Amino acid sequence: MGTALSQKERLAFLLSYHHNLTLQLKAEITTSSRIKLESSLGALEEEIEAILFAKPV
Repeated sequence: MGTALSQKERLAFLLSYHHNLTLQLKAEITTSSRIKLESSLGALEEEIEAILFAKPV
């Protein structure tokens, strides 16, 4: 069984994922795909804020 990520490792992963989604969003041309990516980014930003500011997700 694997071990859980530390808060620092989790934050690093989420920030990397956010960066990748942002690049995808910039390259996307269809409206429906942009909407899905923007929604994913919004949810991801809430999770990052929860870690940074110790708020419950």
